[in-house]
Amino acid sequence: MDERVKEFEQILHGVLRRAGIWKTNLYYDDYLQDLRIAVLQQLRAEPDLKAEQNPALFKWLHWRLRDLQRGYQRREARECAMTVAIEEAQVAGDEFGRSELYVTLGQLRTRLADDCQMVNLISDIMAFPDDALAERAPRIGVSRATAYRMQGVLRGYLLNGKVE
Repeated sequence: MDERVKEFEQILHGVLRRAGIWKTNLYYDDYLQDLRIAVLQQLRAEPDLKAEQNPALFKWLHWRLRDLQRGYQRREARECAMTVAIEEAQVAGDEFGRSELYVTLGQLRTRLADDCQMVNLISDIMAFPDDALAERAPRIGVSRATAYRMQGVLRGYLLNGKVE
């Protein structure tokens, strides 16, 4: 981490406290890292940026954090779409639909055999269909953002029916 960014740790933690985000929050480290990146970008734009007595920076970081929170909420809402489809197949008792989904996922896993991460994601979805992305990502050994992107690619395969 850049030495200059370390000077801003106090203001970063203050912004998180102001937003009601504590260390027990699932996304605490992600928010902190995103805020550090934002400060680093600001430092590149304004090399003489001060870490103390800077209410304008505090407000800017607070609004940046709010934008990040909205982004995470949108991502989680979209993430639910795949889980809802699987749950609907289970709740409705549609064994054919669920088995067809598993056959399709199996075909995808075979087709994408050279992409180990995607194969791991598909296998994990088949083994643990009800788990959230935050639980799934550490199991397959990728970050949540990478798992989210991979899940989007997988959703595209499923929606477009491009299983050959």
